[in-house]
Amino acid sequence: MSIILGVYAVYYSINIVYDLFFRKEKDSKEDENFDEFSLADFADQDKVKIKEIAIDDVEDLSNPIDKDKYIQEDYFNNEIDPNIAELQRKYEEEQELHFLDKRIEKSENNIKEKIRIVREENEKRFKKIMQMAESSIQVIKTIEGQKIYQSVM
Repeated sequence: MSIILGVYAVYYSINIVYDLFFRKEKDSKEDENFDEFSLADFADQDKVKIKEIAIDDVEDLSNPIDKDKYIQEDYFNNEIDPNIAELQRKYEEEQELHFLDKRIEKSENNIKEKIRIVREENEKRFKKIMQMAESSIQVIKTIEGQKIYQSVM
């Protein structure tokens, strides 16, 4: 045990002497090679000046649109726009598909209902057969410890 403590003491004393007298300092030139960036610098570089617009500035704008053009147009024209006709056709097709989807869903529900009914009937039949099996078999005799059964149907 004392040998181990002695080895530790010698090792650490050699490290202390080396650090104090023989170790060279690192040059700070390596630290100068790094560039430092901050988000504040980037924010200041591309700063866009915000222009404030008041209500008075908007009221004085002149629109290049010809006002007489809108007055002359007839908005209550009875002709159907081809785009509207196309949209109406698409709407009707979607309604038909929706109706078909509902019919398919109803038929699926009907099939599930039929399957459920058949399962219930099968369970009833099975229970009836089990009741008949339990009630229609009777013990007739016991001969030397062996029971003799008879089916009554």
